[in-house]
Amino acid sequence: MLLSNRIRYNSSGKNGLILPIERLSAYGRVEHEVGENTTVFLEANFQHFTSRAQYAPAGFTFDAPATNPFIPADLATVLASRPDPAADFTITRRFTDVGFRTASTEYNEFRAAGGASGRLPIGDWTWDAYGSYAQVTAEERDRNGFSVSALETLLYAPDGGRSLCSGGLNVFGNQAGSACAAYIRRDTIRNTRTYQSVVEGTVQGSLVKLPGGMMKFAAGADYRKDGYRFTPDSALLAGDVVSFSNGVVPAEDGAITVKEAFAELLVPILADLPAIKKLEVDAGLRYSDYNTFGGIKTYRVEGSWEVVDALRFRGGYARAVRAPSVGELFAPQSQTSPLIGAAGGTGQGDPCDVNGAYRAGANASQVRSLCLAQGLPATIVDRYTFDNTQIVDGGVTGGNPNLRPETADTYTAGVVLTPAFDAPIFRRLNISVDYYNITIAKVVGPIDGLTALQRCYNLDGSNPTYNPGNVYCSLFGRSTSTGQINSFSLTNQNLGKYKTSGLDIALDWNVPLSAFGMSDRAGSLHLTAAATRLLAFDIQTFPGDPSVHYTGYIGDIGYPKWRSVETLTYLNGGFSIGLQHRYIDGMVDVGLIGTDDRTTRVPAINYFDLNLAVAVSKAFSMRLGVNNLTDAQPPVYDSFSQSNTIPVCMTCSAGHSTPACASRSDNGGRSGCGRGIYDCHSYHDDRAPVRDRVVCVGDGRDGRASAWRWRRQGRCTGLQAQHHQTQRAVRKGRDPL
Repeated sequence: MLLSNRIRYNSSGKNGLILPIERLSAYGRVEHEVGENTTVFLEANFQHFTSRAQYAPAGFTFDAPATNPFIPADLATVLASRPDPAADFTITRRFTDVGFRTASTEYNEFRAAGGASGRLPIGDWTWDAYGSYAQVTAEERDRNGFSVSALETLLYAPDGGRSLCSGGLNVFGNQAGSACAAYIRRDTIRNTRTYQSVVEGTVQGSLVKLPGGMMKFAAGADYRKDGYRFTPDSALLAGDVVSFSNGVVPAEDGAITVKEAFAELLVPILADLPAIKKLEVDAGLRYSDYNTFGGIKTYRVEGSWEVVDALRFRGGYARAVRAPSVGELFAPQSQTSPLIGAAGGTGQGDPCDVNGAYRAGANASQVRSLCLAQGLPATIVDRYTFDNTQIVDGGVTGGNPNLRPETADTYTAGVVLTPAFDAPIFRRLNISVDYYNITIAKVVGPIDGLTALQRCYNLDGSNPTYNPGNVYCSLFGRSTSTGQINSFSLTNQNLGKYKTSGLDIALDWNVPLSAFGMSDRAGSLHLTAAATRLLAFDIQTFPGDPSVHYTGYIGDIGYPKWRSVETLTYLNGGFSIGLQHRYIDGMVDVGLIGTDDRTTRVPAINYFDLNLAVAVSKAFSMRLGVNNLTDAQPPVYDSFSQSNTIPVCMTCSAGHSTPACASRSDNGGRSGCGRGIYDCHSYHDDRAPVRDRVVCVGDGRDGRASAWRWRRQGRCTGLQAQHHQTQRAVRKGRDPL
């Protein structure tokens, strides 16, 4: 593509949006009763899966000698006119002759757990103890990178490399399939291992009888170790290969250990009184001692007031903490190429580009002064241009061992209606409405390159004095000779706050067809519906920054005001057939935040899914399903990406149709959204809404059920959460400690 007298590479059609995944899994469990009061168990599962992705050829900025024999005549004339005609010159190039980059990854996950549970000789007291070990190994083979040293050898050879490979290497043309392309081509291997060891014990039982019933207590302790090891091959360690990263890719090895003690108390205050069918309070406390962060306390208090059988109010407060995962802490730091867009559009491109919107606006003089203060030479400041849409070299991404835990405050209030109508059609009807308000502080994540540029140059008011010492300006640097950005720190950091609030609305209605006068054998209809009204989703990037309001906008992820899932199922014995509807409200392109423009919209979308199940016998059943039955095409939005669109659902697991996936799935609603591998209580999206990410505090759990209700409702499988550098689960009206 030729723009501004320069050739730009268009990766549309090269980069894959949905990755193929093949998976094999096995699971086994054995239980045995030992005497009357003790049961022991042993379980294990194994998963093996592979995936493959394709990306555009690698790009690189490098020096070339003025004596290279392949220099075109017109370029040679320009080079000869320089003050130093013999000096090297700089080239930025996509190595299309080497081929598309591919990444093939093979994963193996193993987990084994064993434990015992039983009754104590004290009232209704029981005990539970278990231990588990799990690990995930990943071998990634990256193909069609190239060797920097081999490239330099050919560039600086007097004959252009003809004596080393047939025809030599002409970097001013395309030599796909040539001997010299093979000479510089390199494949690399990265090995990653994450592992977790857990030992835990709990006791639970009744304490005393209160007016509302028995006071119940639960307590326990655990020990966990989560480890991470990354081993690149020798070429990556040496920093000689340009592929999915440039420069040295270091080996990393780190672990987190934590010792915890926890307790929960259920206090039934009153019961069976006028206007008080049941009134109870549930409270919990957890203390965690991390080898990396020290001691952390989390706690929660929840209340439930059942007025009558048909009406119940509930609400609570929770202080949650999420410790950074081993991946967020110890993932290797490597080079990356952040996208910044093309100069010209508002907030796009290098702000110092004289053809860009920054240099033409009301604050153009202040932008110019900031460019000079950052190192742009005064001799070129008024003719400087940067026509690439990404910073090819200098970006650094990866883990940060200095991270601190995230903290979250969650408030909930809701009402549950269970109407007690005489009519059979309404006897099994349940409706609930819950309000949530969540604030997360010290959010762990990176700052993307475009955001850093926009805020350094005061696009949103983050740097009103155009101070070069501003926190965003400190994330990148410029070459004092060319003025181009040559360094970008995009590693994980503790950022500002996420604040969100909204309403969750749920309906569950089971109607026997006999209520309509049909036979008792006619079966039944089951209607479920779950809708969310997003009232606010505000992000403060750094403490002290103004918050940006994302409600109703879409960027890398979407924040629709409404989203819902409704399922109508017919059931009769072992047969069922259901139709599911998923709705995502229309949204405005995120690039228009701060403006009054609402013309660039993503329209509302409806998806329909069909499922069928038949129980052939007690031991055998068959299932059949079709996602996106009507083949509805996903909407496309305008925020730039080199692939012209961004799949909004980044990691929803294959086969799930949940409100969260529905709200972020722009892949046509078909099963599998790209990188998803594991299920974490239905949600494990790397970019999940804040209210879905709050509740998996600590470092996850192994998923084994216990007497603690909050653990059954809110814990992720620990190793799976670690492997995805996230620990998030579904908030079901309560947040675990």
